[in-house]
Amino acid sequence: MSKIDKETATAEFDRFKSSMRLRLDREGMDENDRRDVKDDIEILINEIMEGRLVIDDEGRPVYQPLEGEALTFKRPKGGQIAVIDKKKEAHKIAQLQAIIGALCDRPASQIAAMDWADIDICAIIVGLFFVR
Repeated sequence: MSKIDKETATAEFDRFKSSMRLRLDREGMDENDRRDVKDDIEILINEIMEGRLVIDDEGRPVYQPLEGEALTFKRPKGGQIAVIDKKKEAHKIAQLQAIIGALCDRPASQIAAMDWADIDICAIIVGLFFVR
């Protein structure tokens, strides 16, 4: 994995943000939400700098977990988000694994087998699609 400088990584993140039409600096956000989003962005920029996260030619994030194939995240569609409804409300981790799998065209069982550090990064990526 190649390492890149922060300026380049930030530009790559901005390209992802633009191509996926993410609105991460909402006026209605409270201070805690604003800080959380900023922290998540910094984590992803660091992942880009370390080469574990790349932004492909279409602006999609591609994450390389510790084991297995890289995961390419697509912009969510309504049907993909509906996979959350198929999981019980109390099963938050199962919901998370299902939505990650849906956005990467992978079964939730494959996501469940990943190292938690990888799931955490994937959760940050997915979470940015839902910033309101």
